[in-house]
Amino acid sequence: MIRPETPEVGRSKIMSQFHPQQSDYENLSPLSVEQKLHVLLRFAILSPSSLNTQPWRFQIHDNGVDVYADDSKSLPVADPEGRELAMSAGAVASRLALAMRFRGLQPKVEYVNDFKNPDLLIRISCVGECRTSPLDMMLMSQIERRHSIAKMDEGYRVSPTMLHDLTSSAADSLCELVWIGHGELRRTIADMVAEADRRLFSDRGYRKELASWVHANDIQEFEGVPASTLGLGGLKSIFAPWVVGHTYLGDKEAKIGKRKAITAPALGILLTPHDLTKDWLDAGQALSSVLLRASYLGLACELFNQPLELPGIRNDLRRVMSTDKYPQAILRVAIAPEADHLPRRPVDTFVTPEEVALV
Repeated sequence: MIRPETPEVGRSKIMSQFHPQQSDYENLSPLSVEQKLHVLLRFAILSPSSLNTQPWRFQIHDNGVDVYADDSKSLPVADPEGRELAMSAGAVASRLALAMRFRGLQPKVEYVNDFKNPDLLIRISCVGECRTSPLDMMLMSQIERRHSIAKMDEGYRVSPTMLHDLTSSAADSLCELVWIGHGELRRTIADMVAEADRRLFSDRGYRKELASWVHANDIQEFEGVPASTLGLGGLKSIFAPWVVGHTYLGDKEAKIGKRKAITAPALGILLTPHDLTKDWLDAGQALSSVLLRASYLGLACELFNQPLELPGIRNDLRRVMSTDKYPQAILRVAIAPEADHLPRRPVDTFVTPEEVALV
């Protein structure tokens, strides 16, 4: 995943076209469970995804929602095994379950392993009513904020109490969040971030794939990321897809990534016990919770996926950390200004009628 940048000031005009409205919180009582779930999906789709690809589809049934992977939004070069895609599905399921609990609907989240329908990843069922917990109220208050931001204030220390809160959020989803101190290990990981940038940008297939999801800064796109994520402005922004696809930006990105990894007030690695689809879905749910909790604490995270997109460097990371667990995300954490989400597609574009088979 490339490093998302704070959106331009004028983007707030776009937000009203896809942002949940206050009325979505209210007046749900007369609606059926199916209708309520359709409304609550507007909050779920604000979940993070690599390059803002939004690689999920939904099928709403009488008492729940099936979450599918959308292979048309996959990244076959950067994410050939679908690890990041599965994490995105886990995150969107976590947000939907949170929105359900907030509205008094008790969710049951089940992972699905159906070889006849491999794109079906998660089934979320409404199994009754529940009371909204203070934790759910806290997390729901952050769901409309943007949580992955590159412009951070590195002059402020992230307290141990804050880091403990984020670690606990990851543990709730059976994941471990390990914090890397300022020392030799941090410098080694920073070198890995830089080396991954250089290798990835040396791959023409990767540059072409990245270019297909980058657009000019002032174009109203509802998926992908603005050229500012790669530091491109002015005329370079207008020709961003060509610039990204045909020029080598590896050294520039490597220098930026290494510096950010070294100077980050906090650098965390999200680990899972194994490296199966279940672990990727767990990691997505954990990441969703960590981002929301961080936002409540006045923090934001920047994801360094580059080292994890290259199997060799990912294995090297396990080795230098002396762990038999599997790294699923690298997070730079710092104080950050509040910012809007990148735009999302309208919720109806993700929903397929129940009578239509998703295969």
